[in-house]
Amino acid sequence: MRANRAMRQLLPDGTPLLRSAEEVPDELAQILGDGMRVVDDCLVVGKSDAAPRLDSVRAAVMDKTGYECFVNHIHLKEHGSSAAVLGHAVAFCKRVSAEAVSIAPNRSVRFIISKNGKDWTVHFHTLRPDESYVSPDLEGYAEEAVLVLDSTEL
Repeated sequence: MRANRAMRQLLPDGTPLLRSAEEVPDELAQILGDGMRVVDDCLVVGKSDAAPRLDSVRAAVMDKTGYECFVNHIHLKEHGSSAAVLGHAVAFCKRVSAEAVSIAPNRSVRFIISKNGKDWTVHFHTLRPDESYVSPDLEGYAEEAVLVLDSTEL
């Protein structure tokens, strides 16, 4: 798990974030209820026919990792504390990770949880050796709180 300074300030003190037993809110559970598929060698959550094909957006997304983050980005609403939203985001990541293992057992997944103002977003993608969606220097995201988790940590 990696986090920039802004995200570390939001992390609940003394609370084991990754062992959180938070439930996935209904709006996120609904996204997962539509399932997950492998399309064009990419994980796609939700209705795969609703996502554009990789070929049609390749110029905009550059690679498979960018495509996955483009189609697999979820917005969360901040109700209550940032710690509560973060708990829901991690619970969602755990559910996505479990679903990914069931359909593509040899894949590891990277999750990027970010907060900009009151807007929270979760992106995720398959870990690939020569592709990355997030900068190694998380402090470079000056306007956002950023947390990076891999499925092997969940």
